[in-house]
Amino acid sequence: MGASSAPRNRSEAQRRADRVRAFREELAAARADGALDLSPDQDAALAGYHERVLGELSRAFDVDVSEQQKKVSLGMQVAALVGGFALAASVILLFFRVWGLIPTAAQVALLVAAPVAMLGATDWSARRGGLRFSTMVLAAVTFAAFVLTLQGLGQVFAITPTAALFLALALFALVLAYGYELELPLVAGLACLSIWLATLAARWGGGWWMDVTGSFENFLFSGAVVFALSFLRQPRFPEFPVAFRLVGLGQAFLALLVLSYAGETSRLPLDGDSAEGLYQVVSLLAAAAMIALAIARRWPETVYLSSGALIVYLVAKYFDWWWDVMPRWLFFLLLGLFALALLALFRRLRARLAGLR
Repeated sequence: MGASSAPRNRSEAQRRADRVRAFREELAAARADGALDLSPDQDAALAGYHERVLGELSRAFDVDVSEQQKKVSLGMQVAALVGGFALAASVILLFFRVWGLIPTAAQVALLVAAPVAMLGATDWSARRGGLRFSTMVLAAVTFAAFVLTLQGLGQVFAITPTAALFLALALFALVLAYGYELELPLVAGLACLSIWLATLAARWGGGWWMDVTGSFENFLFSGAVVFALSFLRQPRFPEFPVAFRLVGLGQAFLALLVLSYAGETSRLPLDGDSAEGLYQVVSLLAAAAMIALAIARRWPETVYLSSGALIVYLVAKYFDWWWDVMPRWLFFLLLGLFALALLALFRRLRARLAGLR
């Protein structure tokens, strides 16, 4: 590959491999239809070029160069996710089982050494190439070791827990994510960052930081901030803003749903019923606005999430308004007609999404 066409990261490399595969499939279809007839030399040269490109991409970025590989990679991602959580849980349980048997000095040394050693293993795996899923598992165990380190050192030195713990966890996970281009640590980091931001909102509202679930407006704030961070330019990590949008909007939509049924927890100067009514309107408008924004910005995953939230909001209100006042046959008849109307709406939306990929 020429220097100008060389991908800068795995995301770009995967898109290049997908284009090569799509080109080959379309070329085969054009040949079958008699629209194109390459000479044997041209055919061999083009095939050799594509094989060379795919080989370089596979060696350098461990990309999937065929549809079969993509399916296997999906299974490997699930296995890596399960393996990472299982090993992390094993480390945590073993830690608590032997903790009381270890002298204090050895406890401190073990707590400091564990995440450092696991970080070294993660770095070694990342540099080896072709071990992307192993790197993901090791990164998960590294993060779990860091969690234990902070918790253990807090117990050893009797440190009062603070919300800064979640900020430290978020920064560590984000370092893993951006250092090794891994989505799992990114999601973990954004989750910890969201909790820390929610504790800020709780303190600004006059509460204690641990009372973060006292009002879901705290998570409405944190979700809005995480979503806003998705607009930061990340040219080396083009897939990462997707995680920012999904994590941010996911918690914001959930917070709106809770507030629309628990208005008494709102900090707004309104009674519970008025707050619920306000948030019901806001939730519907927010979901619809995000669908429009996502279509305009070409964010398919955000369209799907916002559409799902809108359906949940609408169906929830339908049950609230009509379950107790309608005959059951009429209730489900109208629900079926409502579902058909949504189907027609999303068919049109699907047509709009055809050009987003």
